[in-house]
Amino acid sequence: YPSLPKYLMFGIGKIVYAMGYSDFAFFIAARSFSVLLGALSGVLIYYSARTIGANTLTSALAGLIYISSGVAAANSRFAHNDLYLQFFSILCIYFAIKYQFTKSRLWIYGSFFAVGLAASSKYTGGSLLLVPVFILVIMNWNDLRKNWLQSFEILLAGGVLCFGGYVLGT
Repeated sequence: YPSLPKYLMFGIGKIVYAMGYSDFAFFIAARSFSVLLGALSGVLIYYSARTIGANTLTSALAGLIYISSGVAAANSRFAHNDLYLQFFSILCIYFAIKYQFTKSRLWIYGSFFAVGLAASSKYTGGSLLLVPVFILVIMNWNDLRKNWLQSFEILLAGGVLCFGGYVLGT
């Protein structure tokens, strides 16, 4: 497996042990960080639903359904790679949605970078590269045809950011 989750757990361990706590405190701290990532995933799902036009109640229900999911709950309790992949996948999709609604390049660049972080959490996260590419090429086909050089520049920068996210985590 790639190293991003290992590095984060190593950092948590360095902090916990430097403060003089035991192995048990490290396990609690590592699991608490996983719970934080799981909760942030629920918040991202809420904001994704709000961005695509859902009302507050529907968005809250989407976040609650995610949180009550057996897989999400299990991943949030244990400190392992699947939760990191899950979080960065949701982050990638959130950024892609924001790009589609605002057309701000920063959002699509963030989506590419999140793909790199997902791949540095678990190799299957690399397949998520299809999301920002799909948004740029298929969903914005008319823009691509009008200004193909600028679109190629965005794709190239996105590839570099994706690789940079992967390198940062490994």
